[in-house]
Amino acid sequence: MRLGEQFLFIMRISRRLCGISLLFLSLFLFCTSCGNILGDPLTTESLEKTMAREYGQDRFTVKQLDSKHWDVSLKDYPGFHFKVTQKIGMESLLPLPRYKYSDNCMEVLMLKEGSRYFTEEEMKKFQYATGSVTLFFDYQNDKKAEEDLERFVQCAEALNEQYPDIVKGKIIDVKIKEQVEGRKASSPKMLLWGKNTSAEEGAREYLDAVYGKGRYKAEESDSVVHGERAVLDVVLTDCPDVSFSVLEREELFGYKKIFTDTRCEDGMYHIADYFSMPYENAQVHVYDDSEFVLYGGLSLDTLDTASSIVQYREKLKEEVDAFPFLHYYDYPKNTEERKMAYSMNLTLYFPEREAEEE
Repeated sequence: MRLGEQFLFIMRISRRLCGISLLFLSLFLFCTSCGNILGDPLTTESLEKTMAREYGQDRFTVKQLDSKHWDVSLKDYPGFHFKVTQKIGMESLLPLPRYKYSDNCMEVLMLKEGSRYFTEEEMKKFQYATGSVTLFFDYQNDKKAEEDLERFVQCAEALNEQYPDIVKGKIIDVKIKEQVEGRKASSPKMLLWGKNTSAEEGAREYLDAVYGKGRYKAEESDSVVHGERAVLDVVLTDCPDVSFSVLEREELFGYKKIFTDTRCEDGMYHIADYFSMPYENAQVHVYDDSEFVLYGGLSLDTLDTASSIVQYREKLKEEVDAFPFLHYYDYPKNTEERKMAYSMNLTLYFPEREAEEE
């Protein structure tokens, strides 16, 4: 497809997507303005039924403040109040409005008890949603990360001990993000001018220039990666377990050919797919070809294992260091080391409330 044809194709797709988005938005606004909203508006009676399922019958007081706000107090926790707000949100599968509600219960709880474990500046970064709170920390070193996780554990245990009926079914996320200076991970690029060179010839010329003749095995590819045509699938002889693709992008009506490869991202995904951790739903995600994020789920029974994710972070770094073609931008020259981030994310799921007999 020539550049002009590509441009027209992209413009047609963009117009269609914009048209669909405007149609959905118009439908949402029209239904909202006409009062055609799915579900029922929140009332004191319906909220009392919801609170009874959440906290138990006759263990709370609901007071309506105005048409969209209610104050809820829990009898077992004198002085503890939180606010419930009626909202209009989007239906899950259709662009139709639906009545929903949110509450600030976890925010009130953390503002009340969190200062025992976290600084004022740290708590300013915390984010709240109905039934959850996310704690954010910056990674400085392993010791500091372990201390942050230990404070998270202490806070979670205290909340469960002192406010068991409030935290049931709730979630605490803790995210420790590493910031790394430097450019985004990327493979080299090579330009070829003119139409005389075929895609495969250009791709092999690129491989010879970047990795050296005889240092790879390649075969024709028919896949598309990030909207660019993959010309060859490649395996380096130094690392036969990881395959990646050479990509070609044409510009200026085919006179300018740009070749690059997916070595960085495919190598990172290979490590992420096979790296294991002993947490619930444990996995490693890759972001922007320069950041690994270690994920894991915790329960109250496994809460004491939270800080061990720091050790797995170090193991992951060792895995990456064992792959020179990942550890350097200019592999196989190995003079320019890549800077990658290793962030951590743990989610604590408090147990759900047991259903009460009516």
